[in-house]
Amino acid sequence: MARLLIADESKAGLVMSTEVFKEKIPGITVSVAKTGKDFLRMLNESPPDVAVVDFDLPDVDGTTLLRHAQSITTVPIILTAYLDSRIREVIRDELLTFNDSDIFLEKPVKFDKLASIIDKFLVAKKRILKRLKVCGEVVCKGLNGSFESKAKLINMSLGGVCVCLNKAIAPRHVGEQVAVSLSIGDGRRAEMQGMLRWVDGKTVGIHFKQLTDAQRQFLEHSLRVVSTASTS
Repeated sequence: MARLLIADESKAGLVMSTEVFKEKIPGITVSVAKTGKDFLRMLNESPPDVAVVDFDLPDVDGTTLLRHAQSITTVPIILTAYLDSRIREVIRDELLTFNDSDIFLEKPVKFDKLASIIDKFLVAKKRILKRLKVCGEVVCKGLNGSFESKAKLINMSLGGVCVCLNKAIAPRHVGEQVAVSLSIGDGRRAEMQGMLRWVDGKTVGIHFKQLTDAQRQFLEHSLRVVSTASTS
């Protein structure tokens, strides 16, 4: 039976999300968290099949919460928000590295838009859009020559990678164009370029630029291998 976890203190938001999911997925179990703290606890104790997180929670903003959630889970997370220019900028800058978290819904949530996302994640089971924990080796370097470091993959999606560098770099490097040499389990290797989206000591998030067909096929193959191994 499918399980849904919603983090939203708005009654209207909870009702809409719950009704759409129950209509699309008969028998789905719905759990509700009113705070970010409760959401993380429930996410850790009983991982759902999909989660919906409101941007404006009483104890934390949605982007910060999703950053923490992505470190403990690979389930798809949908962000909802009343969008203004500030929130759009925050979502773009903070979450674009995470491909599934880059999918957000503007409030008030429209039935058809949420239904289409449900079709993608739960009905068609396109789990390749998840950000998956993977094993592999990476070399990252600034295209302007500012840094170069070997790294280990933490997790990956079609949108980008999170890696742990061998040596820490300064936050001033955020926004730099980087080259990424990526090798996954079976020995395949790909070269791609991206932008450094965030820096936390040795841990960095990189958003890929537009992928070529060959690069996308490499990532899709890698994610399918990981997804198959994790469910076998």
